[in-house]
Amino acid sequence: MEVLYGFLRIMSIIIFSQTLVAAPVPARRSDREGRSPLIRLRAGFACATARQVSDGYGTRILKRVRIMGGLLGVWLLAGFMSHQVYAANLEYTVQAGDTLSGIAQREGVSADLIQRYNNLAHPDRLRVGQVLRIPPGPDAPVPYEVRRGESLSVIARRHGMTTGELAEYNDIGDPDQLRAGQIIQVPARAALRHTPLPPDVRRALDRIRVRPGWRVIVLHHSGVNRGNMKDMDRYHREQRRMQNGLAYHFVIGNGRGGMRDGEIGITHRWRRQLDGGHLRSAAQNQYSIGICLIGNFEVDRPTPRQMESLRALVQYLQSRTDIGIDGVRTHQQVNPRPTQCPGRHFPTAQFVGSL
Repeated sequence: MEVLYGFLRIMSIIIFSQTLVAAPVPARRSDREGRSPLIRLRAGFACATARQVSDGYGTRILKRVRIMGGLLGVWLLAGFMSHQVYAANLEYTVQAGDTLSGIAQREGVSADLIQRYNNLAHPDRLRVGQVLRIPPGPDAPVPYEVRRGESLSVIARRHGMTTGELAEYNDIGDPDQLRAGQIIQVPARAALRHTPLPPDVRRALDRIRVRPGWRVIVLHHSGVNRGNMKDMDRYHREQRRMQNGLAYHFVIGNGRGGMRDGEIGITHRWRRQLDGGHLRSAAQNQYSIGICLIGNFEVDRPTPRQMESLRALVQYLQSRTDIGIDGVRTHQQVNPRPTQCPGRHFPTAQFVGSL
């Protein structure tokens, strides 16, 4: 469409310029005898006297003026329609061979922003025919749906804003009147700080009534390079004699051992809001949420998808429990006895700084 409107503009300009250069009107005898001024051409514009118009000599000029006005209208309309199409062109239909990074490069925005704008759980699995909403720019507002239990202060902190800034951005007079399901706006730049959970995980978590009293989120690694929730639960029951089985509230897979890379597993401890079994202190287990990433991070690093899922999960738990950044700790930081968990290759400072 942009090509069409550009062509219309060019043709309008060409015809417009040709119209302005009018052919001189032959002078009548009376003109030659000096009784009436000749038609003068100045700067390409044809000028005629009232007498010449009345005599019919200006008819062609009037017609050309009308044409010029019409063409000018077409030119302005084309520009307006072009602008409207550009302003409304906020959707893209995925074609065969498309990648998110390629689409982002063509549209002039970041792939991360498109992913968050469309809540894509698996950005590497685009479908042909899938319609993506393209954010209009880094400073444009991005819609955010308020979830149950979220406050404006929690949402603001998650997006790197103060409560006052977010309230002013949305013209919210009373932050305490925020309600679940309400749509507010956050700047696109701030939206990049928020990592969305996969929709199915989010729905499952939203159905769980979170008990009060959670104060800390503790990060662990499994210490082995493969595993899944079922095997871990059996080990904790049979080898460690834990009555409630699997010690953690959440497990994040690495693609080896039965769980997909980055897959978030919700254990029965979180579904039933039971104390954890992941810390040596029974008192600490009463208020500490345990998240275990499959892998041995003394040897390897967590996968990028594991870290992305961890970030999304921690941000969600922060919104449901009002746990601050200082409440996100590693096993090594909180355990009464020395431990290397979650391993020397776990990027603790980098991760906490990204929240």
